[in-house]
Amino acid sequence: MSLPPFVDFYPFDPPPEALYEALGRLRSVAPIVRSRPIMPPRDSTVYLLGREACEKALVHPQLVQAPEGAYQELRAIFREHNAIFRVFSQTMLFIDPPEHTRLRRPLQAMFSSARVAALDNWMTIRARELARRSLEAGRFDVVRDVAEPFVLEVLYKILGLAPRDAAWVRKRMAYVTDALDFTTDRPYPFAEAEEAGQELVDYIEEALRGARPPVDTVLAAMLELERSGEWAHDDVVASCMLFLFAGQETVIDSIGSFALALEERPEKREEVLRATDETWPPIVEELLRFDAPVSYVARVAAGDLELGGYTIEDGQTVVSCLGAANRDPAWCERPDELDFARPMRRSLAFGTGLHTCLGQHVARLELRAALKALYVDAPDWRVRTEGIVYRPNALLRGLTSAPAEAAVASGKRHTA
Repeated sequence: MSLPPFVDFYPFDPPPEALYEALGRLRSVAPIVRSRPIMPPRDSTVYLLGREACEKALVHPQLVQAPEGAYQELRAIFREHNAIFRVFSQTMLFIDPPEHTRLRRPLQAMFSSARVAALDNWMTIRARELARRSLEAGRFDVVRDVAEPFVLEVLYKILGLAPRDAAWVRKRMAYVTDALDFTTDRPYPFAEAEEAGQELVDYIEEALRGARPPVDTVLAAMLELERSGEWAHDDVVASCMLFLFAGQETVIDSIGSFALALEERPEKREEVLRATDETWPPIVEELLRFDAPVSYVARVAAGDLELGGYTIEDGQTVVSCLGAANRDPAWCERPDELDFARPMRRSLAFGTGLHTCLGQHVARLELRAALKALYVDAPDWRVRTEGIVYRPNALLRGLTSAPAEAAVASGKRHTA
């Protein structure tokens, strides 16, 4: 077996609007390639572009978050110089079994499809209120005025954490997200991220003091784990931080990205305007396939292994390019087209394997509620595409701003 071919690529180089084109060119060389490293100590990173390769990597027992050896030493350096990483490195997102199992298994039932389905009606009502209020204002921002407050309200309701203003959380989490989007050619630490992360930890600690969350919330379950001795207090704090991050960033990003995708394709927007209870699941799934909120997932090889006919060496960083996998023509016909009639197949938007997104059932319900509120219940508006702002982040893909205008505000009625 040989090493994957070397191709000059760096995930932080392509502008957001050209990402899928760049990944497609890379995949045309081979479904697995090597290129410039995203982190030391290796001199290259392996990038997986094909659906089959990504799926195998995400469930491979030797592709892990933190293998012993040189990578543990690297993580120790990151923890020492990056307080944000120090907190997140304790969470289930960045650890391997058995610690990963200890943290994740007790909470899985809280995020089951049957349990979160009970929130469906509440989500629908709340999303509709926010959408109608935004349209009444005439001009609004899909991300800031609808997606952010809606998704954070859902998160607070499920988590049971005392609410904070959406803008306050998002401003600080933006710095945290930037700090997690690390690369070898950016200096650490980020002073803004350190301050923002500490403010979020202080907020969580204050909320935990004397907290009596409703019994059916995630926080109640975590506090019970702490009382029983199964979890330490730091586990609760770090997990709250993780849920504040993972429980809102990707869903908010998706709502903005989907609004832009539909604005750029009027015929697809028209299909969404006519959506029914039966057609919403395939619509949401196709949008997730078309524009996944997470672009890259990194693992490290805990020993030499074989993948797709190539040798992956011990300690090698392996990056699954989820956006490329979801648009792999070997898995999906006409992958660069948005097609709601496509037979519904689960994309890798929420990953797979041990680290599959714990809240994916919640996320799908949120996306359906938000899209239904915006396109079925209050459809007379348009995104002003000249004003969109992409998130300045390679790991997460989305918009920080999607300005919109209600039809009545401009004195005319739009039709798709």
